Amino acid sequence: MRKEWPLFFLISPLFFAPGNAKNIEHETLQEISESSRAALLKGHFVINSQVDSLEDGKFQRLDFLALGLHSKNCQEAMVKLSRYEIYPHYLDFIKEVNYNQETEFLSFTIDHTLLPFRMGIEFNVPRIKGVGIFNFKFDKGFLKNLTGSIELSENDNYKLVPKEAPTCLFKITSKWQGPHTKIPKTIFELFSTTLTRMALEKMFRISGSE
Repeated sequence: MRKEWPLFFLISPLFFAPGNAKNIEHETLQEISESSRAALLKGHFVINSQVDSLEDGKFQRLDFLALGLHSKNCQEAMVKLSRYEIYPHYLDFIKEVNYNQETEFLSFTIDHTLLPFRMGIEFNVPRIKGVGIFNFKFDKGFLKNLTGSIELSENDNYKLVPKEAPTCLFKITSKWQGPHTKIPKTIFELFSTTLTRMALEKMFRISGSE
Protein backbone atom coordinates (compact mmCIF):
# COMPACT_ATOMS: atom_id res chain seq x y z
CA MET A 1 0.00 0.00 0.00
CA ARG A 2 1.31 3.43 -0.91
CA LYS A 3 1.88 6.03 1.78
CA GLU A 4 -0.45 9.03 1.81
CA TRP A 5 1.92 11.93 2.41
CA PRO A 6 1.22 15.57 1.62
CA LEU A 7 3.25 16.52 -1.46
CA PHE A 8 3.33 20.24 -2.10
CA PHE A 9 4.57 19.90 -5.65
CA LEU A 10 3.65 21.33 -9.05
CA ILE A 11 5.65 22.62 -12.00
CA SER A 12 7.51 25.93 -11.82
CA PRO A 13 10.45 27.15 -9.61
CA LEU A 14 13.28 29.65 -9.81
CA PHE A 15 15.38 28.48 -6.87
CA PHE A 16 19.02 27.82 -7.83
CA ALA A 17 21.40 26.01 -5.51
CA PRO A 18 24.97 24.69 -5.77
CA GLY A 19 25.73 21.40 -7.46
CA ASN A 20 27.63 19.81 -10.29
CA ALA A 21 24.71 18.57 -12.39
CA LYS A 22 23.90 20.27 -15.66
CA ASN A 23 20.83 22.53 -15.57
CA ILE A 24 17.99 22.46 -18.05
CA GLU A 25 18.18 25.30 -20.57
CA HIS A 26 15.35 27.62 -19.54
CA GLU A 27 14.69 29.22 -22.90
CA THR A 28 13.45 32.78 -23.05
CA LEU A 29 10.38 33.33 -25.18
CA GLN A 30 12.49 35.31 -27.65
CA GLU A 31 15.19 32.64 -27.87
CA ILE A 32 13.32 29.37 -28.30
CA SER A 33 15.63 26.78 -29.81
CA GLU A 34 15.00 25.47 -33.31
CA SER A 35 14.22 21.99 -31.99
CA SER A 36 11.67 23.35 -29.50
CA ARG A 37 10.20 25.64 -32.14
CA ALA A 38 9.74 22.74 -34.56
CA ALA A 39 8.10 20.59 -31.91
CA LEU A 40 5.71 23.34 -30.79
CA LEU A 41 4.66 24.15 -34.36
CA LYS A 42 3.80 20.46 -34.85
CA GLY A 43 1.48 20.63 -31.86
CA HIS A 44 3.82 18.82 -29.47
CA PHE A 45 4.72 19.83 -25.94
CA VAL A 46 8.31 20.42 -24.89
CA ILE A 47 8.73 18.97 -21.40
CA ASN A 48 12.00 18.39 -19.57
CA SER A 49 12.44 17.25 -16.00
CA GLN A 50 15.84 16.71 -14.44
CA VAL A 51 16.38 15.37 -10.95
CA ASP A 52 19.87 15.09 -9.45
CA SER A 53 21.36 13.94 -6.17
CA LEU A 54 23.83 16.22 -4.42
CA GLU A 55 26.37 15.82 -1.64
CA ASP A 56 26.52 12.01 -1.73
CA GLY A 57 22.77 11.66 -1.87
CA LYS A 58 21.92 13.87 1.10
CA PHE A 59 20.10 16.38 -1.09
CA GLN A 60 18.08 16.32 -4.28
CA ARG A 61 17.43 18.94 -6.95
CA LEU A 62 14.58 19.34 -9.43
CA ASP A 63 14.82 21.44 -12.59
CA PHE A 64 11.68 21.51 -14.75
CA LEU A 65 10.51 23.17 -17.97
CA ALA A 66 7.32 22.75 -20.02
CA LEU A 67 6.27 24.62 -23.17
CA GLY A 68 3.02 24.38 -25.11
CA LEU A 69 1.53 26.43 -27.95
CA HIS A 70 -2.24 26.95 -27.75
CA SER A 71 -4.04 27.74 -31.00
CA LYS A 72 -6.19 30.43 -29.37
CA ASN A 73 -5.12 33.71 -27.82
CA CYS A 74 -4.37 33.63 -24.10
CA GLN A 75 -7.63 35.20 -22.95
CA GLU A 76 -9.72 32.73 -24.94
CA ALA A 77 -7.56 29.79 -23.88
CA MET A 78 -8.04 30.65 -20.20
CA VAL A 79 -11.85 30.94 -20.28
CA LYS A 80 -12.08 27.32 -19.12
CA LEU A 81 -8.58 26.83 -17.79
CA SER A 82 -9.01 29.61 -15.21
CA ARG A 83 -11.82 27.60 -13.61
CA TYR A 84 -9.55 25.47 -11.43
CA GLU A 85 -12.54 23.90 -9.68
CA ILE A 86 -13.54 21.94 -12.82
CA TYR A 87 -10.18 20.19 -13.22
CA PRO A 88 -11.30 16.95 -11.49
CA HIS A 89 -14.01 16.56 -14.14
CA TYR A 90 -11.38 16.33 -16.88
CA LEU A 91 -8.27 14.92 -15.19
CA ASP A 92 -8.72 11.61 -13.42
CA PHE A 93 -5.61 12.01 -11.30
CA ILE A 94 -6.84 15.29 -9.76
CA LYS A 95 -9.20 14.12 -7.04
CA GLU A 96 -10.12 17.39 -5.35
CA VAL A 97 -9.62 21.12 -5.90
CA ASN A 98 -10.33 24.02 -3.56
CA TYR A 99 -9.77 27.67 -4.43
CA ASN A 100 -10.30 30.74 -2.26
CA GLN A 101 -10.94 33.72 -4.52
CA GLU A 102 -10.16 36.27 -1.81
CA THR A 103 -6.85 34.83 -0.61
CA GLU A 104 -5.93 33.27 -4.00
CA PHE A 105 -5.08 30.04 -2.16
CA LEU A 106 -5.27 26.92 -4.36
CA SER A 107 -5.09 23.33 -3.17
CA PHE A 108 -5.13 20.06 -5.13
CA THR A 109 -5.26 16.42 -4.14
CA ILE A 110 -3.59 14.18 -6.73
CA ASP A 111 -3.43 10.39 -6.99
CA HIS A 112 -2.22 8.17 -9.84
CA THR A 113 -0.56 4.79 -10.27
CA LEU A 114 2.63 6.59 -11.36
CA LEU A 115 2.85 8.43 -8.05
CA PRO A 116 4.65 6.86 -5.09
CA PHE A 117 1.97 8.23 -2.76
CA ARG A 118 -1.12 10.42 -2.67
CA MET A 119 -0.11 14.05 -3.05
CA GLY A 120 -1.44 17.36 -1.79
CA ILE A 121 -0.51 20.60 -3.55
CA GLU A 122 -1.00 24.00 -1.93
CA PHE A 123 0.12 27.43 -3.12
CA ASN A 124 -1.08 30.95 -3.82
CA VAL A 125 -1.84 31.93 -7.39
CA PRO A 126 -4.38 34.33 -8.94
CA ARG A 127 -7.13 33.09 -11.21
CA ILE A 128 -5.15 33.37 -14.44
CA LYS A 129 -7.21 34.88 -17.25
CA GLY A 130 -4.68 35.99 -19.85
CA VAL A 131 -1.15 37.17 -20.62
CA GLY A 132 1.25 37.52 -17.71
CA ILE A 133 3.87 35.95 -15.47
CA PHE A 134 2.45 34.29 -12.37
CA ASN A 135 4.92 33.25 -9.68
CA PHE A 136 4.31 30.92 -6.77
CA LYS A 137 6.18 29.27 -3.91
CA PHE A 138 5.60 26.30 -1.63
CA ASP A 139 6.17 27.34 1.97
CA LYS A 140 5.72 23.88 3.48
CA GLY A 141 5.88 20.19 2.69
CA PHE A 142 8.85 18.05 1.76
CA LEU A 143 9.40 20.24 -1.33
CA LYS A 144 9.53 23.33 0.85
CA ASN A 145 10.99 26.38 -0.93
CA LEU A 146 10.06 25.12 -4.38
CA THR A 147 9.28 28.21 -6.40
CA GLY A 148 7.60 28.42 -9.75
CA SER A 149 6.36 30.49 -12.62
CA ILE A 150 3.57 30.12 -15.15
CA GLU A 151 4.07 32.46 -18.10
CA LEU A 152 1.51 33.11 -20.82
CA SER A 153 2.62 35.14 -23.81
CA GLU A 154 1.04 35.97 -27.16
CA ASN A 155 2.60 35.84 -30.57
CA ASP A 156 4.16 39.31 -30.66
CA ASN A 157 6.51 38.27 -27.86
CA TYR A 158 7.85 35.00 -29.25
CA LYS A 159 7.12 35.12 -33.02
CA LEU A 160 6.76 31.39 -33.57
CA VAL A 161 4.03 31.82 -36.16
CA PRO A 162 2.80 34.54 -38.57
CA LYS A 163 1.79 37.74 -36.79
CA GLU A 164 -1.91 37.28 -37.48
CA ALA A 165 -2.03 33.88 -35.76
CA PRO A 166 -3.92 34.15 -32.42
CA THR A 167 -1.70 31.77 -30.44
CA CYS A 168 -0.71 31.62 -26.77
CA LEU A 169 2.58 30.18 -25.54
CA PHE A 170 2.42 28.48 -22.15
CA LYS A 171 5.74 28.29 -20.29
CA ILE A 172 5.97 26.54 -16.94
CA THR A 173 9.25 26.39 -15.03
CA SER A 174 10.23 25.07 -11.63
CA LYS A 175 13.32 24.65 -9.51
CA TRP A 176 13.80 23.11 -6.10
CA GLN A 177 16.57 21.80 -3.87
CA GLY A 178 16.25 20.20 -0.47
CA PRO A 179 16.70 17.02 1.56
CA HIS A 180 16.52 13.84 -0.50
CA THR A 181 12.88 12.79 -1.00
CA LYS A 182 13.76 9.06 -1.16
CA ILE A 183 12.07 9.03 -4.58
CA PRO A 184 14.50 7.61 -7.18
CA LYS A 185 15.61 9.97 -9.93
CA THR A 186 13.92 8.02 -12.74
CA ILE A 187 10.58 7.79 -10.90
CA PHE A 188 10.66 11.47 -9.98
CA GLU A 189 11.37 12.48 -13.59
CA LEU A 190 8.82 10.01 -14.96
CA PHE A 191 5.82 11.17 -12.98
CA SER A 192 6.63 14.86 -13.31
CA THR A 193 6.90 14.68 -17.11
CA THR A 194 4.14 12.14 -17.75
CA LEU A 195 1.47 13.76 -15.59
CA THR A 196 2.35 17.21 -16.92
CA ARG A 197 1.99 15.96 -20.49
CA MET A 198 -1.33 14.28 -19.68
CA ALA A 199 -2.61 17.45 -18.03
CA LEU A 200 -1.53 19.79 -20.82
CA GLU A 201 -2.91 17.55 -23.57
CA LYS A 202 -6.31 17.30 -21.88
CA MET A 203 -6.54 20.94 -20.83
CA PHE A 204 -5.51 22.24 -24.25
CA ARG A 205 -8.14 20.00 -25.81
CA ILE A 206 -11.02 21.08 -23.58
CA SER A 207 -10.10 24.74 -24.05
CA GLY A 208 -10.38 24.45 -27.82
CA SER A 209 -6.77 24.23 -29.01
CA GLU A 210 -6.53 22.64 -32.45
